[in-house]
Amino acid sequence: MRARALVAPIALLVALAGCGGAPPKAAAGRAAPGAHVERDVDPADLFPIDLDLVVRIDVGRMRAGIGPAAADALSKRALQESAEPELREALGSADVVWIAARAAELDGGDRIVVVEGRTSMPELAAARWERVRSLNGRLRIFDRTDGAPRTGTARIINLSNRAAAFVSPVELDAVRRILDAGPDERRGNPRAEGLVSLDLRTSRLPPALEKKYAAISAVLAGVERVRGTAVLVDEGVKIDAQVLGATVAGAERAARFLEAMRDSLAAVPRFAAAARDVRVEQVEKTVQVRLTVPSKAVLAMMAGDEPAAPPVTAPEPAPKPPATPRKR
Repeated sequence: MRARALVAPIALLVALAGCGGAPPKAAAGRAAPGAHVERDVDPADLFPIDLDLVVRIDVGRMRAGIGPAAADALSKRALQESAEPELREALGSADVVWIAARAAELDGGDRIVVVEGRTSMPELAAARWERVRSLNGRLRIFDRTDGAPRTGTARIINLSNRAAAFVSPVELDAVRRILDAGPDERRGNPRAEGLVSLDLRTSRLPPALEKKYAAISAVLAGVERVRGTAVLVDEGVKIDAQVLGATVAGAERAARFLEAMRDSLAAVPRFAAAARDVRVEQVEKTVQVRLTVPSKAVLAMMAGDEPAAPPVTAPEPAPKPPATPRKR
């Protein structure tokens, strides 16, 4: 039960905001392009800014809390590509798994997965992989020789024998740029806390959806970023999320939307106890959301035959007071 309960917090945290991206911007003060270097690369440093959703899963803590089999099953479920032998082998000994993806196109396969662990680097078949030149003496880079599908892995990078990065074909150019010029400044970088944490940058919905869901689009337009963590506790899953508004007014709209979602769930008897525990607090441009979801409530939300929660309508902006006629 507790293993399954961890899947819902990821969905809940992602659902707090929309998705999007921004043009890449390299960090300043890096080595000149083409220069040979000797430096370690942290997992989050590899993520380009176009991958707006980054999730960190602490598999080691999961194994300690819920057992090895449940933890491994959960980490593999998060990756549709886990059937690849190299990635499957790496996940088998993972301590921490990072997943960076494009939130609007999760099924597209554009992603970077980094597996941390002492034996995270898999055995690579010479007929399938070849080592290529690296300007960083701390990295060993291998490219696939038979052509990877879009949802597969085109490059594997050994990060100083402490982690392995699996790069999909679409992200090859972005990773080359980062290795040459340094990490992007506004890249996703979840906090190294809890069992699951995420960092999500938001932007406007596609035009068709923006027109159909005008009220929700107005909420998303006022949100810049969502960060959150999920921790397994005796009572269930404890979620702590921060929604950063572009302005104070944008944060206020997000807070009212989250309060409406809480009140909507409170109307369903099965979710009422969990909904009453939700705390939504706004301080300037930041909205803090805290709740503990009981295991039974999480399983109920995941079950397909359970009654769905009533729809949530984003609150409309408060009407402006009539203008006072100017005196002539």
